Amino acid sequence: MISRILAVVLPLFLIAGCHAPTPLQTSDLPAEFRDAGLPGVEKMQQRILEQTPPGTPIEKAEAVMSDNGFKIEKKSDETGAYLDCDLGPGGEYFGTKRWRVKIRHTNGIVDDVAVSAGANKP
Repeated sequence: MISRILAVVLPLFLIAGCHAPTPLQTSDLPAEFRDAGLPGVEKMQQRILEQTPPGTPIEKAEAVMSDNGFKIEKKSDETGAYLDCDLGPGGEYFGTKRWRVKIRHTNGIVDDVAVSAGANKP
């Protein structure tokens, strides 16, 4: 009985372990954010907001993100206009890790910054 359970459960643990994302390390962050201390989404968002707080012209926010290696697309949806900033696989800093930042703006002025991070599957 135990051998049957192990035969079923053990492969599931092995498969799940193969796809577990690698934790982000401080060295994975772009140069501007490397000294932020503990890495993570909240810290990245805080650092971006320090450089591009609400009220910042969107051109400045775009320059900050571009200077830090992010690829930027101007987009809009039902909630308004935003910069879609992506630092992802194949980039100088992340390998298979990916950062996504949305900088929402109204009339060319930053309203809000949203940050997400994850790992891309090979």
